[in-house]
Amino acid sequence: MLLHCMHSRFLYLNLPGGNTPTAVAFGEGASQLIVATENISGASLFMFAAAEGKAAADAKGQGKLPPPEVKWEKDQVHDRKNIITLSSAAANYGSGDGSIIVASCSEGE
Repeated sequence: MLLHCMHSRFLYLNLPGGNTPTAVAFGEGASQLIVATENISGASLFMFAAAEGKAAADAKGQGKLPPPEVKWEKDQVHDRKNIITLSSAAANYGSGDGSIIVASCSEGE
């Protein structure tokens, strides 16, 4: 998946084979990206965030940004229906700890 960002920068995301992106939402500002995909078994959600560990530290030391990595994956979202829209918001009200809430809408009944 290729996303075009402002200022002529591109972000490449490696999705597992057979997944076609259908919607994108941001979480925690621009540090997390939630991608909805469709595949043969239904719809899935993937959350990408900044890579961590030795490889990421080495890339940062060389002045490069490491590619984001998958932090979690949810399969068969909305049974076998495709996701049409996706949005996210931080849970900050009351005892909310700033975690991301993701809302999606599927096609059909």
